[in-house]
Amino acid sequence: MREGGGMTKSSKIKTYFSLSRNERYVSLVICLVSISGGLISPYLYVYLREIGAGYFSLGWIQLLSNFVLAIAYFLSGPLSNYFSGKTIFLVALLCSLLATLTFNFALMWYIFVLGLLIGKLGEGFREISIFVVISSSTIPERRATTFGVVRTFQYAAAVIAPLVGGFVASSYGIRSVFLLPILLLMLAVVISYAKIKITIEEKIKEKYMFSLRRIIEVTSINRNITILIVMSFLGQFFMEFGNPYYMVFMKDVLSAPDTMLGLATSAIAVGSLIAGIPSGFASDAMHQRKPFILMNIFIAAIAVTLTAMAFNPVFIVITYFLFGISNVIGVTATQAYIADVVSASMRGHAFSAILTASWLGGMFSPPIAGAIAETYGLRIPFVINATGVFLQGFIVWVLFIEERWKNHT
Repeated sequence: MREGGGMTKSSKIKTYFSLSRNERYVSLVICLVSISGGLISPYLYVYLREIGAGYFSLGWIQLLSNFVLAIAYFLSGPLSNYFSGKTIFLVALLCSLLATLTFNFALMWYIFVLGLLIGKLGEGFREISIFVVISSSTIPERRATTFGVVRTFQYAAAVIAPLVGGFVASSYGIRSVFLLPILLLMLAVVISYAKIKITIEEKIKEKYMFSLRRIIEVTSINRNITILIVMSFLGQFFMEFGNPYYMVFMKDVLSAPDTMLGLATSAIAVGSLIAGIPSGFASDAMHQRKPFILMNIFIAAIAVTLTAMAFNPVFIVITYFLFGISNVIGVTATQAYIADVVSASMRGHAFSAILTASWLGGMFSPPIAGAIAETYGLRIPFVINATGVFLQGFIVWVLFIEERWKNHT
């Protein structure tokens, strides 16, 4: 400390990057979940393709996945506020564990799809409940930094997992990559139950878990929250033209080996690892969120454009690296903005509304993209994807007007 009680520069930096007990244990659990996901995520749709699913079928499977994810986001905000973020976080982990068990024991493709849908339910519950737990235990001055630090731990764990999964899949077959995640997720459940504590803010109980009044309140809290909800719907509609088809595009069009699929998935983790802490710290230091929300959108648009032009699997690896940077910047800035302008009792609802709109928007584009791919080839959906995301960025740039920092709550 300096004379007069002022903090030194090093003390301020330490305050920015220090984590509470809950944040440390959440980071550890997310690391375990991230390793599990990194092992299996490159191979879900590739395996479905191997057992007979066509491009159009994959589109419908993605539609169902997005619908379940939207429902999970819609439910998890109110549920996290009512039962606590920790409780819903545990439910999310149990869903992920059940999904992984289903992958291992499924003998029919539709049972495998059932596991995929259960996993999406867990993913939706996990994303909102993490936000509630962390935002409830973080001071306003370091919100974006803390979200960035936690995401960095998440993606640090995910860097190696896809590469390991690629080696295992190449050596022993794709089904073999679904075994290790069972043990990792069991450990995550035990740690979460024993170590993560319910914070004071999480003990605030909602009188009604679900009500039209609450939904209307979310959209009227702040003009920019409404813009984020609408743009999330529009942005994911266009992103889902490409999302189900990246790995299939690498395999069918670019003739990539299984190890390259793992490398691409690892690249998204590397991008997020690099950008997570700097973007969060910069947002807090600048007292601004809008520049980082825009940066997320335009980097994603450039990444999709690279895919549309790809003639080598390396292009997709670069695309995924850029997606990693884009995703962590966007999520960190959006979560921090919600925590800035929304009261504790409504934060879960607000983030839930944004993500629900996002995945409802993404529901119907995969079948359309599948039909286009069957007729015109897999490149055209990525062209539509890029065009739409650039449009989304322009609209946010024009309409999103950020309040002065002193007005943040």
